[in-house]
Amino acid sequence: MMKNMTDIRNLTLDYLKKQRCIESDLEIARRVVENDTAAVNYFLGDFSAPILDYIGKQIMNTPGCLVNGEVHYYMEHSGEYYEFIGAKFENTIPTWHKLSLYRATQNKGGTEARLYTYVDVITVRHFIALKQKMDKNKWENLDDMPESMTISILKEYEGFDEISLAEEKEEYKELDIAWAKLPERDQLILTYLVIQDANPLDIFDEMIQYVDTKISPDQFSVKQKQDAMSLMKRRAKKHLCNLIVEQRNQKQK
Repeated sequence: MMKNMTDIRNLTLDYLKKQRCIESDLEIARRVVENDTAAVNYFLGDFSAPILDYIGKQIMNTPGCLVNGEVHYYMEHSGEYYEFIGAKFENTIPTWHKLSLYRATQNKGGTEARLYTYVDVITVRHFIALKQKMDKNKWENLDDMPESMTISILKEYEGFDEISLAEEKEEYKELDIAWAKLPERDQLILTYLVIQDANPLDIFDEMIQYVDTKISPDQFSVKQKQDAMSLMKRRAKKHLCNLIVEQRNQKQK
């Protein structure tokens, strides 16, 4: 606890940062809510980076980025974090409502909550909910994918040279059944590169987790990234073809 303070509002931010007590936490929060430039920069930077590093690595499964010789994960989620913690916005200016609610209230154990703990708890909860929603949407989209896959492959995609796919609508089921048997990595790579016609470089960071390699993702060259995604696509396409042929062979027995 800081002692002999005539007016905490006159203390410098650097001094407050070093105090590590409830009074300094409350003052820093107040300054951020009032959009004091130095306080906001500190809060969104050094103060919040460790929280977002944890979230990026442990919750969102974000590929790390090398910063000054150290791997960090906070950069990709800083925008979402700013929109969450700064809300609501009035004429693009954050009101920091969540920070304005910080009162250092004692928890069940009788300990007063530090600002870092308060921000950490509410932010982690937000990103857990966000990740769950993203995962749910991903699987809902994949549930709808066989029909889209059928249309895209049969009418547009010319990459299935190994087999001749039936064009009669009643025969589309064989593709749907084969699709359902594909592992997640194959469904995703075909969804991105065949159905959505995405740029391989745009999906590399997400799909590299499925590649068995000893090379760090940040050390891949542009061509290596493209080759890795192309190889995944070829393997997934062949896997899907094999599953369709397998069905046809079973029907002939």
